[in-house]
Amino acid sequence: MANDKILSLGEAVHMVADEGCRLAFGGVTLYRRPMAFALALLARHSQESTPRDLTLLCFTTGLESDILVGAGMVSKVRTCYFGLEGFGLDYPV
Repeated sequence: MANDKILSLGEAVHMVADEGCRLAFGGVTLYRRPMAFALALLARHSQESTPRDLTLLCFTTGLESDILVGAGMVSKVRTCYFGLEGFGLDYPV
């Protein structure tokens, strides 16, 4: 029995249920966002038409969630902020 709990990106993406899954995304504002995971999930969706009807749980969320919402994969987002943080502000962040 292996104690290795590290998964490849492909393995992690295929652990997401086909329908009705809740996903919690980490990171804060523009930092340490799960962009590669979101893009891999989008690739799976374009090949298999799953997952769908996702609920995203995030403290703050941005582009990685927007990609999934835009693809029609998400039915609910629970967050306190959904946006692109520092973009569009008139002062440096």
